[in-house]
Amino acid sequence: MDFAPGERWLCNNSGYILLGAVIEKVSGQSYEDFVRTKIFEPLGMKNSYYDRTERVIPRRVKGYQQNAGTFQNAPYLSMSQPYAAGSLASNVDDLAIWNSALWTGKLVKKQSLAKAHTAQILKDGRGTAYGYGWSLGSCQGHRSVEHGGGIHGFATYVLSLPDDDIYAAILTNGSAGPGTSPEDLAFRMAAIALGQPAAEPEAITLRPEQVDRCTGVYAIDDKERSTITREGAQLYSQRSGGEKRAVYPVSETEFFFRGSTTRLVFLPDASGRITLVQTRPRVGMMEEAKRIEEKIVERAEVPVSPAILERYVGTYELAPTFKLTVTLENGNLMTQATGQAKVQVFPETATKFFLKVTNAQIEFLVDEAGNIGSLKPYQGGHTMSARKVKE
Repeated sequence: MDFAPGERWLCNNSGYILLGAVIEKVSGQSYEDFVRTKIFEPLGMKNSYYDRTERVIPRRVKGYQQNAGTFQNAPYLSMSQPYAAGSLASNVDDLAIWNSALWTGKLVKKQSLAKAHTAQILKDGRGTAYGYGWSLGSCQGHRSVEHGGGIHGFATYVLSLPDDDIYAAILTNGSAGPGTSPEDLAFRMAAIALGQPAAEPEAITLRPEQVDRCTGVYAIDDKERSTITREGAQLYSQRSGGEKRAVYPVSETEFFFRGSTTRLVFLPDASGRITLVQTRPRVGMMEEAKRIEEKIVERAEVPVSPAILERYVGTYELAPTFKLTVTLENGNLMTQATGQAKVQVFPETATKFFLKVTNAQIEFLVDEAGNIGSLKPYQGGHTMSARKVKE
């Protein structure tokens, strides 16, 4: 377990996989048969399926992902892997049927739905802004119930404004990239339907010394860190294991991400020194991180000969369905994980490499015979191990 029940909140696939097992135990049906006979067929959702590769599904689309500015086919993924945490195929018309059935009491009792749409409270009194499988928030001041999802080659989001009878469903067959967030698109569409279009804030200009007040390392918890840096006049935010993202000021202490409604708010103590940063999403749980006296690590490249780099080329298995492929291209060492884009890694020693697009590192390990037998990725405070399965 990541933490004791009630101490923190984390949306994770494992909970939904367990829920699928509960459904099968109680109903005596497979999860696939249950959603078909209890939901899809009674509601007339004729374009919704438990997705199977061998099944012929009319108008089923392919999934794509971005790689170095171009699109490519998303890698194969058996739907037995996501199971009850995904694996369903549908279209926006059927999702509109589903949404209407929820709010009119055709699918579950209104009392049950009200429980599902009640935010859970942690032991320390903090609200999670999450019910039973739903994120709870607001859109231009109107109550919203929403959720997103993603899988190889697909990114999705649904947003319901139950008091206004407005529903936005975004289904894309391309993994979301910068400026293409399905959540942001659903929010903006719903705002237009409300007659209250959402405009991105106008960034102001700060002096370098004003920006520097916010830079530093902030502790989210015992393992995770949020690092705030300045490059020129631009402020950047980077979580442990995450990509570096530019943030833009609307005041000396409040910043926003382009194409996102999430805000970073820096809070000073009585002396005026910034000591806390709050991540305030439009929907979801607010997160607070404390500034700590920890040096920002600036990783520097060192030269490594092509002969050494060539030794690292191969395929490394982290799990049966998840591999990391290492290639040498024009003297640059490149890595590509299953379902992800290809990225370059840079040497800080002869065996340790780092990524620039995200806060992660890789270490190649030499076995007793002197061969490269495995590697260890480090990301987000977690360490894994991957054995070399192919030269």
